[in-house]
Amino acid sequence: MISFSHVYKTYRGNEGRENHALRDVTLEVEKGEFVFMTGPSGAGKTTLFRLLSAFDRPSSGRTSVGGYDIATITAKELPFFRRRIGVVFQDFRLLRDRTTFDNVALPLEILGERRANIERRVLECLASVGLDDKKDEYPDQMSGGEQQRMAIARALVHRPGLIIADEPTGNLDPAMSREVMRLFDRANAQGTTIFIATHDHEMVRRAGKRVVEINRGQIREQRPETSELSLEGTWPSMTT
Repeated sequence: MISFSHVYKTYRGNEGRENHALRDVTLEVEKGEFVFMTGPSGAGKTTLFRLLSAFDRPSSGRTSVGGYDIATITAKELPFFRRRIGVVFQDFRLLRDRTTFDNVALPLEILGERRANIERRVLECLASVGLDDKKDEYPDQMSGGEQQRMAIARALVHRPGLIIADEPTGNLDPAMSREVMRLFDRANAQGTTIFIATHDHEMVRRAGKRVVEINRGQIREQRPETSELSLEGTWPSMTT
């Protein structure tokens, strides 16, 4: 489902110096896995997620997601690729001029689903995230937590093969965070691959799933039972 092989993502900094946002990343995530990615701010999580969702390309190495080579994916292939994944962005990426219902319905409309199916699936997803009474409201009328739940419902509504989520519980209270995690668990139980970046080490500890730690653009695995421990400060010094 996800395959990174010796991937670098390099940017040109001041005076032409190369800055490696990702450095020699090799990672395999099988279909149906549930994986957390943790790490400090600036560690490379956002860069890696941009590659996963084909919003960016690797500088070198091979990145494959759902059978698509991200380095060579064409403009014609991108819409088909993105129909197969669900993405929860940290900044939500909601359409401000559309209602909650319309925002969540968008992936199904792109897929050309029948109107009756769209209405049924959207209402089911909104009820599952506690927003069934907000379907006619606009994003700017809602709290940050409500907008987060709307973004999660939009990612789940078309039952994608892969869900990529960047801090999906960052604006939620503990009770709603647990409910959202149950939604991801349910999708995973139905065969969806889940890949979540989070700073919530307590949530990771409770979940007991596979954990990947990223720091200074490199990754390493953690054992689930020790996933609540921060490894910041244990990494070798790196210079470019």
